[in-house]
Amino acid sequence: MANKFNAEQARVNLKQGKKSHQNIYEDILQQVESSSKKGINPVYLNFLRGNITQENIDNIISKLHKLGFEVDIRESSSISFSVKVSF
Repeated sequence: MANKFNAEQARVNLKQGKKSHQNIYEDILQQVESSSKKGINPVYLNFLRGNITQENIDNIISKLHKLGFEVDIRESSSISFSVKVSF
């Protein structure tokens, strides 16, 4: 098999992949733009909570509202949250 990716490598990636609230905001915008070009509305995303505070989440919501998006963010579990963006 050419691809030797395994669970251990996935765990390493997970530890290295912690995102800041600015990265999450940018990821949301990229996904919404991509999905809108495919006719998808609303857009659903999930993120690990990591070091994201409630203040960071409120900031993301505020920025998206200023751009005209409707946003619903919910805690999926103690370690993750889901984002629904509609337009």
